[in-house]
Amino acid sequence: AEYMGAILDFMWLLFAVCLAIPTTDVLPASLDASSPFESFEDYVAKYTGFAVEKHWVTTDDGYILGLYRILPAGKIGPAIILQHGILASMWCWVNNAPMQAIALELGRMGYDVWLTNSRGNSFSRNHTTLSPHSKEFWNFSFSDMGKYDVIANVEYVLSHATQSENVTFVGWSQGTTQMFISALASERGAYLQEKVSLFVALSPVTYLDKCDSTLLYILAKLDLGQVLYDLFPYGFLDGSIPLSEVELMMCKATLGAVCKLSVDAICGTSIYDDAQQIENFSEHFPDGTSTKDIVHYEQFVDSQRFGEYDYGANQNQIHYNQTTPPPFDLNTLQVPVALFAGSNDDLVPSEDYALMLQQLPADQIVFQRIYDGFSHMTWFVGVQKSWYWFDDFS
Repeated sequence: AEYMGAILDFMWLLFAVCLAIPTTDVLPASLDASSPFESFEDYVAKYTGFAVEKHWVTTDDGYILGLYRILPAGKIGPAIILQHGILASMWCWVNNAPMQAIALELGRMGYDVWLTNSRGNSFSRNHTTLSPHSKEFWNFSFSDMGKYDVIANVEYVLSHATQSENVTFVGWSQGTTQMFISALASERGAYLQEKVSLFVALSPVTYLDKCDSTLLYILAKLDLGQVLYDLFPYGFLDGSIPLSEVELMMCKATLGAVCKLSVDAICGTSIYDDAQQIENFSEHFPDGTSTKDIVHYEQFVDSQRFGEYDYGANQNQIHYNQTTPPPFDLNTLQVPVALFAGSNDDLVPSEDYALMLQQLPADQIVFQRIYDGFSHMTWFVGVQKSWYWFDDFS
C-alpha cells in the first residue's frame, strides 16, 4: 500500500501535473484546439492546405515507426526532421495557434517537414516479430531509440527527400537525448556527421543531477523507479487505463493533496505559457512509452551520470562486461548543435545545463541561448510575445 500510494503520486505529478492535464474531459471551444478524434492529416489541411504523407520505417531491431511528412505548396525545400519528447507524439509540433505551430510554420517556409514518432507511442506500436502485448516489446529506453530509431529515420528521410543530401534534426526533450546518444563517436556518429547538417536541441536533456522536480527527487531517493517497473512491465500511460481513472485514484489516495499541486512541482511555470495551449497539448498527451524508459531517466537524478541503463552490478556484467553502466561521452559529439534552453525549466536546471555544456566539444556548439522565463514547454505552448525565439531557430 505504501509503494502504491507513492506510485500514484508519481504518475500524477510527473505527467498530469507537468502538462497540466485537465480534470475534465470537456475541451473548451478554441479555434486553435484539435479534437482527439480529428486526424493529423485533417488538422494540418484545415490550417495550411498542405498535403500529408504517411510512411513506415523499420529499425534494425524490428520496431516499425510511423513517420509523417508535411509537403509544402510549390517547390519543396530542404528536409527537416522533428523528434518529440517522452510520452508525446508528432502532435506536439503542430500545437499552439496555427501561426505559432513549429511544423506548420516550417512548412510555410518551404521546408520538407518530417515528423517522427518514438517506439511505443500510438503511431509506432508495432514490430516485425514482437507483440505489443509482450514484455519483450516494451524492453527499451531512450538508449535504444538513440542507437536504432534516429539512424533509421534519417536514412529513410534522405532516401525519400529528393531535394536533400543532408537533413536538419530538431529534437525536444527526450528527442535531444536520443540524438546526443546517436551522434557520439561510433559508426553511427560517423554516418550522422556526414548526413546531419545541424542538430537543434530544444530543452536538451542529458544530466539530471540537480533536477528541481520534487517528484523525481523523491522517486530516486526511495528507488520507486524499479517499483514502477515491477508494477507496469508493459506500456506506461499508453491509454490501456483511462487517465480519468488514474486521476480519481490519485485524488482519493492522497486525500486531494496531489490534485492541488501546480505545474511548478515538476516542470516549472512560465509567464510565457498559455493555459489554453497547455490544455490543447494534453488532448494528445500522454501517448505512451515503456516503463523502462522512465526508470532510465530516474537513474540520473542526484547522480551526475549520463549513461546506459543500470541493471545492477551482476546484470551490468552480463550486458556490458563491466559492473557499472558505460557513460555516454558527450565530448565525442560528431554533429554541430544549436542549444535552446529555458531559465524556468525545472527538469533541466541551470546547473545540469552547464554541466552538459562543459562536456560538449566547443567547436560543435554553433549556437546556444537560455531564454529568460521559458519553461520546458514554452516552444509549444507559449503566448505570442514568446514567439521571438523562432527567429533564432529559423
